[in-house]
Amino acid sequence: EQAQMDKIRYETHEAYTTAKADLELGLNGVRKALTVLREYYGSAAAALVQDDKMGAFMQQPAEPVKHSKASGAGSSIIGILEVV
Repeated sequence: EQAQMDKIRYETHEAYTTAKADLELGLNGVRKALTVLREYYGSAAAALVQDDKMGAFMQQPAEPVKHSKASGAGSSIIGILEVV
């Protein structure tokens, strides 16, 4: 009876070890995704700040209209990933 319980415990432990490694990889991926999304949606506006020291010397045409990111979508995605 003890041998059978030891065998079951060993099998259960092996399954746990395998599942834990997979789950840790998944969590690392989610953490990386959160970092990337926070950088994209959080500090992208700060990256667009330009230095106007050379503005008086250089004249540039108006910047074309570009795609703007949806800030509401970013916070929703980040919120869902933070629950994980």
